Amino acid sequence: MKYFYKVKHNLQAGFSLVEMLIVMGLMSILLMVLTDMFVSVLDIQTESESHSAVTQDGRFILARLSYDLNHASSISTPAALGGSGSTLAVVIGGVTYTYALSIGNLQLTNDQGTNNLNSSETTISALNVQRLGIAAKDTVKISFTVTSVAKAKQGVDVKTFTTTAGRR
Repeated sequence: MKYFYKVKHNLQAGFSLVEMLIVMGLMSILLMVLTDMFVSVLDIQTESESHSAVTQDGRFILARLSYDLNHASSISTPAALGGSGSTLAVVIGGVTYTYALSIGNLQLTNDQGTNNLNSSETTISALNVQRLGIAAKDTVKISFTVTSVAKAKQGVDVKTFTTTAGRR
């Protein structure tokens, strides 16, 4: 009886080669599924961040331009009604604020220096400023394109913003 118990105990002590292959196969399938899910989450995160950067920068630039135009005492560039260009210059409190493109950045230059208005995650292009004359007020129509720097699976995120704003 002791011999039978010993043999039975020895047979239950380990795993067979087939059992090990089945476990390794199931683990590899599980790892492949988890890796695919992880890559998908990273792609969605990149797309979300690029879309958010484009939207946030566009809204910030529109708000800044509208604010400065509302507080401007005059618009010096573009000079003529109906004129258009890629630069906007306004005078606020005796200080000239100039908006212009420089190497993919929308820059604001005034007496305190030059600052980029967009983040490092986006580039700005196709800035167009057209001076309008609506109801005897200085009014400008501004349009620009914001492009994300990060390339997602769907490509880069591009959005064009347009607004019309004027002096009060």
